[in-house]
Amino acid sequence: KFSSLTGTKLCAVVKANAYGHGAEEVVSALQGVVSCFAVALLQEAKAICVAACGRDILILTPPTCDEEILQAATYGFILTVPSLSTAKRVASVAAKYNLPIRVHLKTNTGMNRYGMNVFALGKVCKLLQRKTRVKVEGLYSHLYANRREVAEEQRQRFLQMQRVAKGYFPQIKCHLSATYGALL
Repeated sequence: KFSSLTGTKLCAVVKANAYGHGAEEVVSALQGVVSCFAVALLQEAKAICVAACGRDILILTPPTCDEEILQAATYGFILTVPSLSTAKRVASVAAKYNLPIRVHLKTNTGMNRYGMNVFALGKVCKLLQRKTRVKVEGLYSHLYANRREVAEEQRQRFLQMQRVAKGYFPQIKCHLSATYGALL
């Protein structure tokens, strides 16, 4: 098993219909192999909800409106928070509807798609620490390179961000994604 190589729990990214292989079928096949799943969009999370059999589902793309946040919270999905503005929006919805909302904080370690730098991360952590309805459960980034030295630079940035986040949320789960990175 891949998890024995990495010594960690695994999250299967099954976005884009499991990269064309059929998300529900792949999710069903991975029962007992992975501990959670990740998708790009809310609609994808809904589509695999039954097949996931209660396992966590992380939505990688940040929510774009209050309705998405509300729906994700209702289903118990985990939202991505990559910025202070998203953190404020999620906290506002949590307060307005008195709902617990689960989130993972997305950091930018070099891919530059979205995510926070260490300065923004500190601001977001400070804000969300005071928002009891928002449950900060994770911190993550994505390794984009297939060269060991670049991946190691990203890992070092991530470790710095991990120290910041753990200062606010000591029990936070930290994950750095990409199969190649895990093999490094």
